[in-house]
Amino acid sequence: MIILMILLMLMMMMLLIIIIIITIIKQEVMQSQPIQIRRGIFQGYSLSPLLFCIALIPLTNELNRADCGYQVHGTERKISHLLYMNDLKLLSRNENDLKNEIKIVQTISKDINMNFGLEECASICLKRVSV
Repeated sequence: MIILMILLMLMMMMLLIIIIIITIIKQEVMQSQPIQIRRGIFQGYSLSPLLFCIALIPLTNELNRADCGYQVHGTERKISHLLYMNDLKLLSRNENDLKNEIKIVQTISKDINMNFGLEECASICLKRVSV
């Protein structure tokens, strides 16, 4: 796991160096007005989806560490969330676990300065009953 994290960090550093080199080359041809970027990832770069996914690794790790989610039958594995790009589904056994997961998402999103639009989200609680 540590080796994977080191490889990811090295890959990110190489990507940033490539972006800087491309920017320097482009500056020799034409120079634009300074663009102040305060947050986010450039849209349109081929590496943007990868960088976006890498930025969300801490969120996935924290949600996995929380003892929330559904137990996969026959295993010790729990599923607490489904994440695909900017689409996040939180899964929990009860309302308290869901509140805990939402708190984790709020904390991580604040830490990485990313707005997940939690105020626009909806929740549903399904309970198994006997008929």
